[in-house]
Amino acid sequence: MKKFTLLSAFAFVCLLQQSVFAQYTIDLDFNHKRHLLYESIPCDLRIKNETSRLLHVNDPKGGAEVKVRVWDNKRNLIGETGTPLVKGRMLVPPNQIVKTPLDLVHSFRIREPGSYYAVVDLSIAGKRFVSPKLYFEVVGGAEIKKLISYTPPRLFSLRLINRGEGDELLLRVQSEDKSLCYGVYPLGFTMRSYKARMQMDSHDVVHVLHRASPREFLHFQFTTSGAPVTHNVLESRLPTGPDLVRGPSGALIVEGAIQEDLAEGDTPLAEPDLAPQPDLADLPEESLAEPLPATSTVEERDVEAENETVIPSVPVPDFLTPSAP
Repeated sequence: MKKFTLLSAFAFVCLLQQSVFAQYTIDLDFNHKRHLLYESIPCDLRIKNETSRLLHVNDPKGGAEVKVRVWDNKRNLIGETGTPLVKGRMLVPPNQIVKTPLDLVHSFRIREPGSYYAVVDLSIAGKRFVSPKLYFEVVGGAEIKKLISYTPPRLFSLRLINRGEGDELLLRVQSEDKSLCYGVYPLGFTMRSYKARMQMDSHDVVHVLHRASPREFLHFQFTTSGAPVTHNVLESRLPTGPDLVRGPSGALIVEGAIQEDLAEGDTPLAEPDLAPQPDLADLPEESLAEPLPATSTVEERDVEAENETVIPSVPVPDFLTPSAP
């Protein structure tokens, strides 16, 4: 009888623990599962509270603590950059789901293509709740064209990836030795029937032109530092499509297309998806001794055709390696 009473008490305690602690669900909801190396990796942290109590998460005064860890396909734990992934506290009301946006690439040293998985750990009152493994992929992408500018030193590369809905074109801006990434810019869906153009004009503006649909073309402009300037939507009915042509002043213009008006509320181009990696932030700041010359030295390479073109220029001042902003 005594043994039966002890077993009943133990079962009651287990049931009570389940009713109190087993009603929290956590996971990550990725926008998509395939990403270009150094591209933003956005996802939503979701916490479901099925209890009757308000859940405090990452509150300095106490409550639950959430932690995200990332491993590669060899089960190596990926190091953190020091940038907090979950910023500030979260309040999850009873019987509700709360989401908060995260970006894994800023907080984890994901430096190589490959398969990765993340796990979310929620700790509360000495108990842990762990999500299943949440997989995502990082790819190098197919490089179709690259350009090197020396004022300041930047490597611009156009890359294709396919997330299952079609080819997407992205521009990655790095230091010439690829030790620092300044930004990854999504340029939209593209069609391979038109060979994307990327050139730099005499005013230190990098131009990218590609086909988004049979008659629609997108024209982007960037500074040689990798900052976006503007983009235009163009229409062309020429069988061969439009082209970038150098004008009398040395500026590049699009020939063979007319500009479409941007819809109300459209912005020229989003801010870069990735700031320089934090572990390289101790490099000296970029310094300009004098204004840039009107013409820069540029190396252009068409990867598909395997040819190179070098545009000569006047000497430019020396630059120090830039640091994180």
